[in-house]
Amino acid sequence: MDERAAQILSDLGGDADGFVARHLEPRMVAEGSLVLTATREHRAAAVRLHPPAMRHTFTILELAALLGAVDTASLTLDPTGRIAGLAQLAREGRGRLAGQGLESIDIVDPFRRPDDVYELMREQIAPAIDIIRAALTPGTEHAGGRPG
Repeated sequence: MDERAAQILSDLGGDADGFVARHLEPRMVAEGSLVLTATREHRAAAVRLHPPAMRHTFTILELAALLGAVDTASLTLDPTGRIAGLAQLAREGRGRLAGQGLESIDIVDPFRRPDDVYELMREQIAPAIDIIRAALTPGTEHAGGRPG
């Protein structure tokens, strides 16, 4: 993983230790309860590997925008069931995105680009991660709204 991306991941509460890039396989998409991608192009590629996955495949910004507008309090506390429930809530709300004026549901790819592009990626992803983290964590509140 690029050092700048690893630093952003760490700043957002993640851990790059042990990270290994690998090709996305149809089995991975088929077995996932929720598949997250950086861009619409990536989302389409994942869905081509397993078309029924369209029901649970979103870009990160798309999922955050959808979850920011729903109440997740009634979802199960079981982590696996909660993830599937979040995917269902997001799927049910997909039609709302068109009317929200969301400029883009794609995260910029900073790889091999200047530092300011990495900073743009951080600005795009940080609010989305906060919304998704809150939705995944039972009992936490999130402010709602769409990610910047």
